[in-house]
Amino acid sequence: MSQTVRLVGDAVRMNVAAAIRTRRRGYTGWDGGG
Repeated sequence: MSQTVRLVGDAVRMNVAAAIRTRRRGYTGWDGGG
C-alpha cells in the first residue's frame, strides 16, 4: 500500500507541477517569461 501511495503521489505532483508551468507559460509569460 505504501509503495502504491508514494507512486500515485509522485505522479500527481508531477502532473500538478506540469500543469502550473504550462498555465504560467500560457499567460503570455506572466511568470517572467521563464
